[in-house]
Amino acid sequence: MFRKLFCYCLLFASISVAAQAKLQSPDEFLGYPLGSQYTFHYRLVEYFQHIAKGKPEFVKLIQYGKTNEDRPLMLAVISDPGNMANIEEIRKDNLRKVGFESGTSGTNVTFVWISCSVHGNEPSGSESAMKTIYELVNADNATTKTWLKNTVVLMDISVNPDGYSRYTNWFKQVGHAQPNHHPESREHQEPWPGGRVNHYYFDLNRDWAWLSQIESQQRIAEYKKWMPHVVADLHEMGYNSPYYFAPAAQPYHQYITPWQSSFQFNVGRNNAKYFDQNGWLYFTREVFDLLYPSYGDTYPTYNGAIGMTYEQGGGPRGGRSIRLDNNEVMTLADRVNHHHTTSMATIEVASLNADKLCSNFSAYYEQAVKNPQGPYKTYIIKQTNAPNKIKELCKLLDAHKIKYGSLKSGASVNGFDYIQTKEAVYEAKTGDLVISAYQPMSVLTQILFDPENVINDSLTYDITAWGLPYAFGLDAIATKQKIMSDQPYNFPANFTVPSVQKPYAYLVEWASSDNVRFLSGLLQNGVKVRVAEEAFVLSGKTYSIGTLVITRADNKSKADLLDELVLRLAKENNQALQTTVTGFSDNGRDLGSGHTRLVDSPNIALVWDEDVDENAFGHIWSYLEKTISYPVSVIKAKQLGSAGMKKFNTVILPNGYYSLDNNVLDKLKAWVGEGGKLIALENAISSFEDKPGFNVTRYASKSEKEEHDSLKEKFENRLASYHHAERCSVSDGNPGAIIKNVVDFTHPLGYGLSKTYFSMKTNTILFGYLKDTWNVIRTEGKPTVIGFVGDHVKSQLKNVTTGAVQNMGNGRIVYLTDSPVFRGFWHQGELLMGNALFLAK
Repeated sequence: MFRKLFCYCLLFASISVAAQAKLQSPDEFLGYPLGSQYTFHYRLVEYFQHIAKGKPEFVKLIQYGKTNEDRPLMLAVISDPGNMANIEEIRKDNLRKVGFESGTSGTNVTFVWISCSVHGNEPSGSESAMKTIYELVNADNATTKTWLKNTVVLMDISVNPDGYSRYTNWFKQVGHAQPNHHPESREHQEPWPGGRVNHYYFDLNRDWAWLSQIESQQRIAEYKKWMPHVVADLHEMGYNSPYYFAPAAQPYHQYITPWQSSFQFNVGRNNAKYFDQNGWLYFTREVFDLLYPSYGDTYPTYNGAIGMTYEQGGGPRGGRSIRLDNNEVMTLADRVNHHHTTSMATIEVASLNADKLCSNFSAYYEQAVKNPQGPYKTYIIKQTNAPNKIKELCKLLDAHKIKYGSLKSGASVNGFDYIQTKEAVYEAKTGDLVISAYQPMSVLTQILFDPENVINDSLTYDITAWGLPYAFGLDAIATKQKIMSDQPYNFPANFTVPSVQKPYAYLVEWASSDNVRFLSGLLQNGVKVRVAEEAFVLSGKTYSIGTLVITRADNKSKADLLDELVLRLAKENNQALQTTVTGFSDNGRDLGSGHTRLVDSPNIALVWDEDVDENAFGHIWSYLEKTISYPVSVIKAKQLGSAGMKKFNTVILPNGYYSLDNNVLDKLKAWVGEGGKLIALENAISSFEDKPGFNVTRYASKSEKEEHDSLKEKFENRLASYHHAERCSVSDGNPGAIIKNVVDFTHPLGYGLSKTYFSMKTNTILFGYLKDTWNVIRTEGKPTVIGFVGDHVKSQLKNVTTGAVQNMGNGRIVYLTDSPVFRGFWHQGELLMGNALFLAK
C-alpha cells in the first residue's frame, strides 16, 4: 500500500512540475482571452515574470526603477539563447559603436526597443506586449527564433504604470458586464485627470529629453546602457482614426540623416504588407512629425536610432469595444492585434537588415565625433551664471552622457549671444563651462543647445523652440568655432561653513530655484526671513536686490537652533552663505530698515476642476512638492467662494476655464482685499477679463483694439483654397515659441531675474499693459521671437504683459500669461514662480 501511495505521489509531483514548466499563452495565464478585458498592471508584470521564469534562456527581466506610487518599471530583454548567454558582452560591444566603451565593435547584432503605453489610458500597447513576447519565445514559432539570432528585443512593458493603473482600475469599476459599444456610455467617458499622465499629471511622452519626472530619469539611465538601433513607441489616438505608422510627417529636424529617413520607409512598407493582408486601414506621413526632441520617437532618433511612433485608434474612449462612424465595432482585441502585428513586423525588418542597421549606427557616431552636422560647434556657459544653475544643467548633461569641460587658458570667441539674441565677441575664460559638438552625443547636443531650429513645415505637433540656455536662463554663447575643452570642469563649492560662528545675520543671494527651496525649508522650520527691496553694501560687499536676510534679532526664540537650522538647510541646498557682525550698511538701507521686509509664509491652495488643464496643474503640483519641497493643499474650484478659503492666504489657478459667477468673484475680491494672494496663470486670467474690480482687459486702449481688428482683417483670406484650410489656420495658432521680455527687476515679482526674461509661450493669451497694475514682465515693441508663431498672433505680441501684479486692498493678484514651470524644464521660470509665491507684493 505504501509503495502504491509513494508511486502515486511521485507521479503527481512529476505532473505538477510539468504543468509548472509549461509556457502559458496570455489567454491561459490571465484566465480570459487577451483583449476581452483590461489587465491590471500587477498581472502584466506577473505574466512577464512567468515568461522569464519559463524561458530563462531567451528572456531576462530587469526592474530598472519604481514610480512615484511604488510600481515597478520593467524592461524585458529577449534574444536567442546564444546571445543571451553572452548578453553583457553584446551590450558593451554595441556601446563601442557609440563610443561609450573603448575598443572596436566586432558584432552585428541589432537592438530593437519597443516602448509600451507611455500614456496610461492608451493601454493596448502594454496588452499587446504579452502576445508579442509569447510569440517571440514560443517553441512552435520557428520564424521568430530566426529573427532573434541577430536581434535583441528590449520591451519596456509599461512606461507609465501609475497612469495605466489609474485608467484600468477606473474602467474595472464602471465597465458593464458586457462591452458597451455606445461612445456616450459612462465607460467611454474617463474622468479628470485621466490615465494619460503620471502621478504628477505629466505627459511622459514630452519628458524624454527634460527628465523632470522620476520615470523618465530611470528609463533614460537604462536606455543609455543599451542604445538601441530601432525604437517603436506604441500609442493610441481618437477611436475613429485608422492605424498610423512610419514614415513620419514633416517637419523632420534638419539633423535627421538620409539613412534614418529612408529606413522609416522600409519599416512602413513591411508594416503595410501585413495590414494589407488583413484588410486593416492605416495611414503614414501625416500629423506626427519628427521635430520636438522630447518624444519617444525623436529622442531615440537624436541618439542615432530609427525612432517611430505607432498610433492605434482607440485611446481612453475605446473601452473594450466601441461603434465607429462607419457603424463597424472596434474591440480592444482588434487594437491589441494591430500593435502586436506592427511590433512583430518591426522586429522582422530589423533582423533582415541587421548588418545595415549596425554599420549605419557606427557611421552615425563616427561622423558625430569627427564632423558634427550643424553650424554651431561649441557652446560656452559663462562662469558669471549662478553656480547652482550650471550644476543643474550639468546634471541633465550627465544623464544624457553629453560631455563637457573647461579651458586651461582663455580664447577669443565670435558667436551668438543668447541674452542679446545677436552675434557678439566674447573672451572665454578658464572657469567657463565648454560643451563641444565633437563628441558621440553631438546631434543631441546641437539639438538641445542650438539658438534656433530650422522648421521646414509650420504644421508641427508641438513647441518649436527649447534651447537649454533659454530654458535655464543662462548667459551663454554658441559659436561656429571648434573649441575643445582641455580639462575637467570644476564645480565651485557654493556652501562653506561660515567663519563667524554666531553672526548678526546670514545673507543669501536670490538667483535660482535652489534659493527658493532654501527659503521654503527655512519658512517650514519657523525661521523668519527678510528680503532686501534695494541693493546695499555691507562690510565692503555689494548685495543685490532680492537678497535674503536672516537676522538673529528676528529669531530670538530659536536661540542656538537658528545656526544649526540655517547651516543644515544651506548645505542641503548648496547655498553660499554670507555672514555679517553688523546691520549697519556702508551704502544703502540698513538691515533693520522697513525696506528689508519680512517674507510671509504662504499657506497654499492649488485649484483643480474638470476644466483645468491636468498637465498645467501637474506642472505646478510637481514644482511645489518636488522642486521646492513646499506643502500644498488641493481644492476644487467650487470651494473658491466658501468659508474654507480663509484657511489659505495663497490660491493658485492653473491654466483652465473657470465658471466664476459674480457671487464667487465678489467673495474672491473680498478675500484678496483682506490680504490674500491670487495667482492666475494662462487661460485662468480670462476668467477676470472685463470684470469689475479686476484690471484685466484685452486692449490697453481703444486705438489698440482698432489696430488689432485691422490686422485681423489683413490676415483673413476669404478666397483661400479649401485644400489649404489647415495650413491657413496656423496664422492664428502658436504651437510653442520663446518670447523675449523686458523685466522690471526692482519689483518683487522680478527679483533675481536679469533685465531679460525668456518666456515659453504655448498659447494665444495676449493682454496689453494692464491699467493701474504693475506690468513687471512685458514685451516692449515687437519682441524677439524664437521658433514659430502664426503671423496673426505674432503681430499682436507688441507691448503685451507677461507677468503683472494688481494690488487690491491688503492683498494682490498675480497674472502670469505663460506658465513659468512648463513641463518642469523651463528652469528660469522656477525663480519667477518663487517670486509670485513668496515675495510678490
